[in-house]
Amino acid sequence: MNGRRIVRSSWLSVIVLVIFLAACSQSQDNENAVLPSETAKATATIRPASSATTAITSTPVATNTLEAPMASLSISDQVLAEEGRLNIDLVTALDDSWIAVFADDDGEAGELLGFTNVSDGDSQDISITIDPFQATPILHVSLHVDSGEIGTFEYPGPDNPVRAGSGLVQESIAVDFDFTYPSVTVSDQDLSEDGSLLIDNVTAATQSWIAVHIDDDGQPGPMLGYAPVMKGEQENLAIKINWFDATPTLHAVLYIDAGEPGHFDDPATDKPIVIDGLAVQTIFQLRLPPDIFVVDQPALDGIIHVERATSNGPGWIVVYQDEDGDFGNIIGWSALTDGLNHRVAISVTESAVTPILHLMLHEDLEDLGEFGFPRTDPLVRYQERLPNPFSIRTDAGNFLVTRDQQLSEDNTITIPMIVVDVDTWVVVKNNDSEEVEILGMTWLPAGFHRDVSVTIEPGSESKNLLVALHIDGGFKQEFEFPDGVDFPLQRNRTAIQTPFAIIEGSRDP
Repeated sequence: MNGRRIVRSSWLSVIVLVIFLAACSQSQDNENAVLPSETAKATATIRPASSATTAITSTPVATNTLEAPMASLSISDQVLAEEGRLNIDLVTALDDSWIAVFADDDGEAGELLGFTNVSDGDSQDISITIDPFQATPILHVSLHVDSGEIGTFEYPGPDNPVRAGSGLVQESIAVDFDFTYPSVTVSDQDLSEDGSLLIDNVTAATQSWIAVHIDDDGQPGPMLGYAPVMKGEQENLAIKINWFDATPTLHAVLYIDAGEPGHFDDPATDKPIVIDGLAVQTIFQLRLPPDIFVVDQPALDGIIHVERATSNGPGWIVVYQDEDGDFGNIIGWSALTDGLNHRVAISVTESAVTPILHLMLHEDLEDLGEFGFPRTDPLVRYQERLPNPFSIRTDAGNFLVTRDQQLSEDNTITIPMIVVDVDTWVVVKNNDSEEVEILGMTWLPAGFHRDVSVTIEPGSESKNLLVALHIDGGFKQEFEFPDGVDFPLQRNRTAIQTPFAIIEGSRDP
């Protein structure tokens, strides 16, 4: 029994020892173990997800990055010669663009002087031409985008200046001028006998034109004549003018030959040369030769009609009888203003009219507006001599003057002048037909008539026409021809008629 107890006790001891050792082992393992919640926290901290790792790779890692290109231009101060050429050193454009040059206006870009287009990218040594006479000592050069109609500079408009950063792509430069300024000098003078005048001195920086204009309320009016001007200085340059339309005050204006070389184009192409906003021109006085333009005519109703008379200062046009080829009595006069006088009517003593009359110019020196000859108001002298008399015949009969012309919109033609001593029909006929084809007519009383209108049948504009005079010999103002007595008027057994042509093209209004 005791032996059994000892054996059982030994087994129990072994079992207890094993349990004890197992417990110790578990306790040791528990000390080295990590709780599940603590493990999750450690994983989130030490092992971040791969996407988070990618997001923070921008922290200090060395890389090579490219900056976006910027538009720019570079231009240096330079000398501006008479050719007006400027040089732009370098332009960087991000698109098709324009380079524009502006005059200075109180520190800002003012009048546009010139422009040229550039392609995208870098462009070097670009030449741009401006009008040197419009240039200011400071010029503004800017880059503009070509955003409107491609190839057409539209500014003000869609082609606005290019911006870079907070400002415009623009440079301001200083220019020195290296050319002679154009000028014109003309002295007051008498018109020469051949109808030309002299320009004392004209200086041009390039091929140019000098033109003479009549005065129109202090400004240049219609042009009377012009002459070419070579580059440089010229003296005593003669210009032949249409002096019959001249005024005593004239304007000499210098134009640039910008169009077809050697051909004076319209003023929109060959423009007046302007410096500092003023045209290169001068004003002078021209003393016109005494002149009267008058046609032969009967003194109907005691009136003599003068087409044009020239007076230097206030004056008189005086009608003298003919006395064996010399001056007879004065039978009428009319006052003239300074310069050209058009369409002057002179009342004369009808009973004193002779077959030949002489017309002369007189000065109006005392009691202006009152004819005082012979005590005052003497005959006009020109270049220290009396001009020849202007004589007309009063028995020359009937006549008319025509001109080639365009047909008006209402199928009307105009006869510039008709003089008849009887009531008359003005008849327009077809000049291309062998048979008489009357296209239109109008009635005129005896007298002196200007700008007579006749309406003709439509469809006649391609024909050669003529105007004939027919006497109103039957019922008054009733055209009776060919079946009647309104026969053509004749001179020396020849019908009084004049041909003219209808000019093709747009009709006159």
